[in-house]
Amino acid sequence: MKFMTASRYTLIGKVIAFIVLACAAIPGMLSALTFRTITVTETNPLSATLSTLTPGAASITANGSSTQVLTVTERGPQGIRQSSGGAAVTITKQSGTGSIRAVTDNHNGTYTATVTAPTATGSGSFVATLNGAEVKSGTGTQTQATVTYVAGAATQIAVNGGDAQSAKVGTAVTTAPSVIVKDANNNPVSGVSVTFANGTGGSVSGTLTATTGINGIALFEGTWTLNTVDSNTLTATSGTLGGSPVTFTASGTVAIGDSYGGGIVAYILQSGDLGYVAGETHGLIAATADQSTATIPWALDQNYFSSVPGGTSAAIGTGSANTDNIIDQNGSGQDYAAGLARAYNGGGYSDWYLPSKDELNQLYINRSAVGVFSGHDYWSSTEKIFDLAWNQSFFYGNNYPEHKQNTCSVRAVRAF
Repeated sequence: MKFMTASRYTLIGKVIAFIVLACAAIPGMLSALTFRTITVTETNPLSATLSTLTPGAASITANGSSTQVLTVTERGPQGIRQSSGGAAVTITKQSGTGSIRAVTDNHNGTYTATVTAPTATGSGSFVATLNGAEVKSGTGTQTQATVTYVAGAATQIAVNGGDAQSAKVGTAVTTAPSVIVKDANNNPVSGVSVTFANGTGGSVSGTLTATTGINGIALFEGTWTLNTVDSNTLTATSGTLGGSPVTFTASGTVAIGDSYGGGIVAYILQSGDLGYVAGETHGLIAATADQSTATIPWALDQNYFSSVPGGTSAAIGTGSANTDNIIDQNGSGQDYAAGLARAYNGGGYSDWYLPSKDELNQLYINRSAVGVFSGHDYWSSTEKIFDLAWNQSFFYGNNYPEHKQNTCSVRAVRAF
């Protein structure tokens, strides 16, 4: 006789019952039987190969406190889940970062351990054993559970590159400015939008918005042109992040002979010059052409023999003040040298003036770079005595006092 049963215990019980009934059918046989206690032990071993470690992959925030629970589920040789507990289970870190706590037996066939994230992004690989054998989740190799630690929400933005560079005025910087966005634990954050904009002094064009990459960096892909000597600024803004807006600075540079500020750079201030500031660039800009060619007097008729009230000076940096004093004496007309120079508005500027004696000499020294000078004498704004003012020959180079009623050329300058 064949018994169909789902359990070996059921099968054994039916066999014993059959034997007892058969003996009972034979007179005297049942009383002759000696009954003993039979202990039946289940011998269904757990299978580490079929037992599982889950999840196989997970992501948590790299903040030092986020956690991920890893679970070993025990299974028998046929892959049937068991629920007894009591096995010797380990879950340990094989490589990478993060920490893992001790295994907890849940007494239902599952065993758990908790992974805690570090504060830096990265990952950790974890493996398990059951009764000393590798847990393989039904595969041919030991199961690896990978926990990835990702950046948290963006909290801060800062300069990454392209700050404190220089370029010639009128040209673009060569290194693209970039920012880096991070979370509270200084991990780079991707996918954050950053808007670049012109600050002061320069101009921008092209693409002005960028998005941070996997390294947290957003690169300015437009063009930043420097239009001002020394300080030019560019800003990068991203919402309410700490450090936003970020400001980049760049120094615009000029040299004698460069076009700038409505004219041509004629001189760069040196240490000892009035108006010189260490670490800054200042100097003189000459008009691109003469305002008069040997046709204008130094003063009006009534002031030919009168000293300028307030006086005049010869040094570099004094020409504008000289011009103010001469105009105070002669009025706002353009029929004398200082008035004509002040009336010039090249480049849209209204601060042109007649150069002082030493400023005029620098125009002569750098005449080849500045260009387009005649060989005539040019007026300075420096008075010699009551009826004489200094001029300079751009043919011979010498300067000498000239009567104020005589006529010379005028080349206006302005300071920067």
